[in-house]
Amino acid sequence: MRYMTIGLVGLLFLFLSSSAIADDAEKTLKSFGAFVVGGEWESKSTAGENVAHKYSWFGKEKFLRLSGTRDGKATDKIVVIGVDPKTKKVTIWDFSVQGVIVPTMTQKEDGIWNVEAAFTGNDGQNITWKGKYVRVGKDELHLESIEFIVGGKKGALPPTSVWKRNKS
Repeated sequence: MRYMTIGLVGLLFLFLSSSAIADDAEKTLKSFGAFVVGGEWESKSTAGENVAHKYSWFGKEKFLRLSGTRDGKATDKIVVIGVDPKTKKVTIWDFSVQGVIVPTMTQKEDGIWNVEAAFTGNDGQNITWKGKYVRVGKDELHLESIEFIVGGKKGALPPTSVWKRNKS
C-alpha cells in the first residue's frame, strides 16, 4: 500500500510540465493537464494489482482531479492537483483514510522531475521519499525512487514504476 501511494504521487508529479521546462507554476499545471487529461494511465502495483488513473479539470481549469482504480475497484482517495497559494508551487493534495500526503516538485532539466514527500505510513512511522520521474515518451513515464527513509532509517527503494496511457 505504501508503494502504491508513492506510485500515485509520482505519477502525478511526473506530468507536471511540458517537454520544455515550465517557468512558473501556472504554466506547469496547464502543461501537465494538457498532457494527462484524456485516456487512462495504467500500471501494476508491487502486489500485482492493476492500477489505473484518470485526470479531469475542474474549477475553470485551476485544478485537476485524479480518480483511480485498483483491480477495477475505485480507490478510497481524493487527489487534487493545483498551485498552492502560499508556496506558489504545483502541489498534490492526496487525501486517504491514512491521512494526507502533500508532496512538492521541482524541475531542473527537460523531461525529468524531482519529487519529495514526507508523510506518516500506515504503521505510524514517519516516511520521507524522494523520487525522479522521467518521461520516456508521449504515452509512457517511469517513476524511479532515489531515497526512502522510514522511521529515520534508510529503507529498501521501491521498484521503478512504469505508467502507460491507454487511449481507449
